[in-house]
Amino acid sequence: MLNKCGYCNEKFDKHKKREDHLVKVHGVRSVTFNCQACEKTFMTQRALRDHTKRDHLMEKHHACSECDKKFYRPCELSKHMVKHTGIKNYKCEVCLKAFLRWNTLREHLRIHANDRRFKCEHCGQTFVQKCSWRGHMRSKHGESV
Repeated sequence: MLNKCGYCNEKFDKHKKREDHLVKVHGVRSVTFNCQACEKTFMTQRALRDHTKRDHLMEKHHACSECDKKFYRPCELSKHMVKHTGIKNYKCEVCLKAFLRWNTLREHLRIHANDRRFKCEHCGQTFVQKCSWRGHMRSKHGESV
């Protein structure tokens, strides 16, 4: 296994978990890789390389056949294509509303769970969705957030 601790031989399923273990248990300072073009830092050399290619060298070889957008990875293009197909593969089992993306469904499910994580610091009112909180802040308190 690649993600094995060199000190105590504990094994980890993810590189990040091993890095966290090394810092917390053995006091090993975490190694970071700094981008020379901007202030961002990365935990792995691969993440830095991908960032550099995608964000600074603009290596985007996967073009959308429907519009002029290009993407670094094929999976990014696939996620984008749902805009053009309009196929809603993700359905809420509570109200049967359908969504293009899994992330949108996940956010929607917070409504049914009454997960009110956005709170107005002025009046204490809480909101399920960030857009509702922003609208409240703008209309009731004159703040743009």
